[in-house]
Amino acid sequence: MSVKLLKMIIRSTLRRLMINKLVIVSKIFIIIFLFPSLLLAKRDHPEKWYQQKWCEAYKGQVEVVLPDGTRCDCLTDTHAIEFDFGGT
Repeated sequence: MSVKLLKMIIRSTLRRLMINKLVIVSKIFIIIFLFPSLLLAKRDHPEKWYQQKWCEAYKGQVEVVLPDGTRCDCLTDTHAIEFDFGGT
């Protein structure tokens, strides 16, 4: 095989590899930007459900108004806990 033929084969192979990578990156880009809901966390239950479950497990009181007028989602003998979902 001549050197010229080897160079052509290598160039052709490299082009195909670059095209394959470009196709894969394009597919990922399309999935991320056209279907962002697939990547977002979904809530199984409302916030109140998590408050009640946690407070029951740790023997706390749900939705308590404190003496200074502030509110907390769960009050135990030692802690005042506020539940909240993280933003997107």
